[in-house]
Amino acid sequence: MRLLIDGYALGMKRIWHFSEIRQDALLCAKHSLESLPDQSLLRKDLTKHFQTEQQVNRLRQIKACQARGFLKRMGGPLVLEFDSTVETVYGSQQGAEVGYNPQKRGRPSYHPQLCRERRTGLSLWSQLRPGNTISSTVFDSFLEESWQVVPKRFQKRRRGSLCQVLSRMDSGYEGQDALRWLEEHGVGYVVKMCMRREVWSLVLGLAPGVWRSERTESGPVELCSIPWQRDCWSRSRRLVMVRWGQETDRAQSALFDALGYTYAVFVTNLDWDEQDVYRFYDKRADIENHIQEAKADLGIGHIPTEAFQPNAADLELRLLALNQRVLLSRYVLGQTESRPRASTIRRKWLLIPGKLVSDGRRCILKLADWHPLQHLWPLYRIEAALL
Repeated sequence: MRLLIDGYALGMKRIWHFSEIRQDALLCAKHSLESLPDQSLLRKDLTKHFQTEQQVNRLRQIKACQARGFLKRMGGPLVLEFDSTVETVYGSQQGAEVGYNPQKRGRPSYHPQLCRERRTGLSLWSQLRPGNTISSTVFDSFLEESWQVVPKRFQKRRRGSLCQVLSRMDSGYEGQDALRWLEEHGVGYVVKMCMRREVWSLVLGLAPGVWRSERTESGPVELCSIPWQRDCWSRSRRLVMVRWGQETDRAQSALFDALGYTYAVFVTNLDWDEQDVYRFYDKRADIENHIQEAKADLGIGHIPTEAFQPNAADLELRLLALNQRVLLSRYVLGQTESRPRASTIRRKWLLIPGKLVSDGRRCILKLADWHPLQHLWPLYRIEAALL
C-alpha cells in the first residue's frame, strides 16, 4: 500500500504504469527491494486485502488520523467543504450504476462523496458510492463520520452559540436531515439553494424595496434576507438572496436571466451580514479545484479493478497521496501563500535528474549541478525530519 501511495504521488495514474518505475533506484532503496513488484501483483494485493467495507474503512481511519494530527495545531474555526463528483466507468465494474452523468449521459458511473478542510487543504473523509446516488443520499451518516475527524476542542460550544466549525455546501445538500444535523451539532453553515419553482416564486414575488445595493469586486449586487420555511423543512430558516445585473462580469450566469437579473439563494444559520454570507460561500469554489487536482494529477477517475471494495480502497490511497503532497508543500517546501498543484511539485521537486550512490552503509542522492533548487535541499531534509 505504501508503494501504491508513492507511485500515485509520482504520477502513476494507472496500476500498469508502475511497470515504468520498477527499477527506480531511489524507490528500490527506500523500500529495501532489488526491484519493485510487478503491476499484476499490486493489483492482486489490492483485491486480496480489501474485500469488505470494514477493511476499506481502515484506510479512511489512517487518513483521518493523519489529518486530525494537523487540525489540532490549527487556531480559529475550521471550514469543512462537502462535494461529490462523477467517475465514468467503461467496463463491468461492480457497483457502477446509471445515474446523473453530465459528461457521458446514460453511462454507468461511480459517485464519490468528499469532505475537505479548507484552510489546510486536507481531505478528511471520503466514500465511493454507486452512480445512481445523489449528493444528499444518506448524507447525515456521512456528516457523522466526517465529524469524528474534527478534534474535540473545535466541537465544544457555549450554550446558545455555535462551535468552532463552519461549513459550506453547494445546492443539493439543503435537505431537512442535513440541516438539522448541522444545527444539532452547532455547525455554522451556508448552503446554496437549488432554484426550484417554490424558490423562484419567493424570489420574484419580493417587493423592490427589500433589496439593498452593495458594490463588490465583481460589480454591483443587490442583497436581502428573510425567514422562510420550505415544504420539507420542519421550521423556518434564514434565506440570503443575491442578484446581479446582466452587465456584471461573472464567471457563471444563467442563459436566460429573470427580469434582467441573475439570482443566487443561500440558507444559513449564521447571523452575519448578507454580503459576508455571500463572500463566504463564494470561496467554496476552491473545492472544485481540489477535485480537479485529484482527477487530473492523482487519477481518481481511473478504476483499477472490477470489484467495488478494491476500487474504494484505491480512491483512499490516491487521496492519501494527495494529502502527502499538501503536507509536503506546506511544511517542507514552505509554499504557504499559493500552494502548487501536485503536478507542479512533481516537476520541480520530485521528477528531477539525480544519481543514487553508496558510501559505506549510507545512500547519497547526488543532484545535477545545474539544478536550480539544489541549495534548498539541506533545508528540506531538516524540515522533513521535524515533520
